[in-house]
Amino acid sequence: MSPEWHRVTLEDFRAVMIEPEEVDVKFSGGVSMICWAVTRSNGDYRVVWVPSAETFSLVTESKFGPVDIGVHGDAIGVFGSI
Repeated sequence: MSPEWHRVTLEDFRAVMIEPEEVDVKFSGGVSMICWAVTRSNGDYRVVWVPSAETFSLVTESKFGPVDIGVHGDAIGVFGSI
């Protein structure tokens, strides 16, 4: 990815960062875990920290709350996958 992509992605990430807030995230297999939202939702997605896995995850908003969609890694990489 180009330096410009990295610059813009980081700028966009900073614009949606929030103080971490606790959220109950649904994972495959019906498992729910308390995670920490680190970005506000754009209506479809947000980035959360998964303490038990020590990684960030991209979740989608659903009528059941945030649902993990299997995109994991560092915060900027996860955010940049949107």
